[in-house]
Amino acid sequence: MIVLDSNLWVFGTLEANDRAEHLLDEIEAGSTTSAPSAYMLEEVLSAFDRVPGLSGAERDRLVTAFCRRLSRMGSSRHRHGAT
Repeated sequence: MIVLDSNLWVFGTLEANDRAEHLLDEIEAGSTTSAPSAYMLEEVLSAFDRVPGLSGAERDRLVTAFCRRLSRMGSSRHRHGAT
């Protein structure tokens, strides 16, 4: 199990870093397990607010993609028998 820094979630969701994208893909697929920190959600959402030039619609798309990934991550762990 890995605990990822909020920046990794931000850069992976923004598709701004190949390594971050790969790790998030592994988590979503269930091949890697991660435990989100208690503050990660707030930190990531705040980071999206600070992205220069991001429109409201683009921010909404990122938030949706991020939350969808978190949701799938939980579903993936459940499907693979993890608790």
